[in-house]
Amino acid sequence: MAGSSTSISASARATPPPPVRPLPPLGASGSQQEPAATASHSAAGAGASSRMRRKARKQKQLWPKTVLRKWLNIRSPESDFSADECDTTDDADSEFEDEDSQMEVVPYRLNRRRKSETVRAQYIDVKELRVCVGTWNVAGKLPPNDLAIQEWLDMEEPADIYVLGFQEIVPLNAGNIFGAEDNRPVTMWEDIIRETLNKISPDKPKYKCHSDPPSPLRFKPSDDSLAMEDELISVGAMGYIGNKGSIAVSMSIYQTPFCFICCHLTSGEKDGDGLKRNADVQEIHRRTIFNPVSEVSMPKTIYDHERIIWLGDLNYRINLSYEKTHEFISVKDWNGLFQNDQLKRELKKGGLFDGWTEGVISFPPTYKYKVNSEKYTSDEPKSGRRTPAWCDRILSFGKGMRLLAYRTVDIRLSDHRPVTAVYTVDVEVFCPKKLQRALTFTDAEVEDQFSFEEEGSSGIYNF
Repeated sequence: MAGSSTSISASARATPPPPVRPLPPLGASGSQQEPAATASHSAAGAGASSRMRRKARKQKQLWPKTVLRKWLNIRSPESDFSADECDTTDDADSEFEDEDSQMEVVPYRLNRRRKSETVRAQYIDVKELRVCVGTWNVAGKLPPNDLAIQEWLDMEEPADIYVLGFQEIVPLNAGNIFGAEDNRPVTMWEDIIRETLNKISPDKPKYKCHSDPPSPLRFKPSDDSLAMEDELISVGAMGYIGNKGSIAVSMSIYQTPFCFICCHLTSGEKDGDGLKRNADVQEIHRRTIFNPVSEVSMPKTIYDHERIIWLGDLNYRINLSYEKTHEFISVKDWNGLFQNDQLKRELKKGGLFDGWTEGVISFPPTYKYKVNSEKYTSDEPKSGRRTPAWCDRILSFGKGMRLLAYRTVDIRLSDHRPVTAVYTVDVEVFCPKKLQRALTFTDAEVEDQFSFEEEGSSGIYNF
C-alpha cells in the first residue's frame, strides 16, 4: 500500500493548478448562476453519497461471500476479479445454508496451492503423517508364502501411509510385454503385504491396498480424506512398449495434493545410456496428465502437486570400471563410491532434477546380486559383467517433508535389494470452525473497512 500511496501523491503534485475563471460582468445573470452551480454540486454530492451508501450496504451483505470465494479460489462465472476487488455477483452464487453443507462442498475446493500463508492459516490445521515408501525390482520372482517383509515396511514404527512400488512383478518376456499380462503375481504380493500390515496391532484399523495393474482384491477408496487417480506411461522400445515406463498416482490427502511416481527407466551402462534415462524422465513429465477434462481446480501435471515422491528402478549407474567399483565395495567406502554415481551428478547439476532431493546413501549398491546370495554377479553368458550400482532410488520434491530413514534391506529373492525411505509429511486439514470464525465479521469491522475505502476514493490519505 505504501507504494500505491506514494504514486498517487506524486501524481497529485504533478497536476498543474486549475485556470482562474474570470468573474462575470456586473449586471449580468452570472451572479445568479453561481448559486445554481453550487446547488448542482451539492445535489451531485448528495447523489454520490447516496450511491456510495447503497454500494456499502450491498458490499456489507456480500462481504463474507466475497472473502469465502477468494480464499477457496472459486472464480465467478460472470467475471474475474483481482486480489483486492470486490465480487458483485449476487444471485449466481449458492449460499451455504448450514455447517453440514459447508463440510460437503468446501474441502474439495481446497486442493490447489494457496498464495497467502497468512490467509490459509485462518481455516487450515496442519497434521503430521508418517509415510513409508518402498521400491523393489523383484525380477519376475514369485514370493514364497513365508516371505518376511517386515523390515522393508519399517514395522518397528508403523506408518500412516505405505507407498510400495514394484518393477518386473512379472517376467519381462514377449508374452507379458505384447500379450495378456499375468496378474496372478499381483494378488500374491497384495496378500503378503496385507497380512504383514494387519499384524501391527489389533486395536489399529485394518490397512487397505490399492494397486495398479488391478487385481481381484482391488478396492475403491471410501475414506473421504483420500482422492486418487493414476496415470500409466510406457517409455520402452519405440517409446511406447511396456517393458519400461511409469505409473503415477495423484492423491489428495485431506487438502494437500501428493504425487507418487513409480518408474522403471532404460537400463544399460554404456556411453549414452544415462542420456536415455534422462529422456525417459522428461517423457514421463510431458505425458503424465491427470484430470484432463476436470473443471475443478485439481492438479493436472506432476509439478502441480505440493508433495512429490519419485521411486523405482531408475537404473542410473556408477561411472567407474568394474574393478574400481569393487575396490570401494570391498572396504565399504560408500561415500567415495557415491561420488561417481550418475544420479548424484544429475541432482547436483539441477536442470532435469532441479529442486529434487535424496537422502544420504550409506548402504551397498542394490544391483546386481546373485539370486539367494550376498555376492554380486560376475560374468554372465549373455550380457557379460555387470558393474554394481544403486539402481533403486527414492527422491522427493516439495516442502513439508522430512526424511527420517533411507536404507536397503537384505532380502535375497531378486537380483535387486529393496529400498525404503521413511518421511514425516505435513498435510493441511480443512477446519470448518476456523473458516466460520474467519467469515464472521462484526458490523464495526466492516464499517471500518468501507470507511477506509471511501476515504481512499476521495483522495484522503494519512502518511
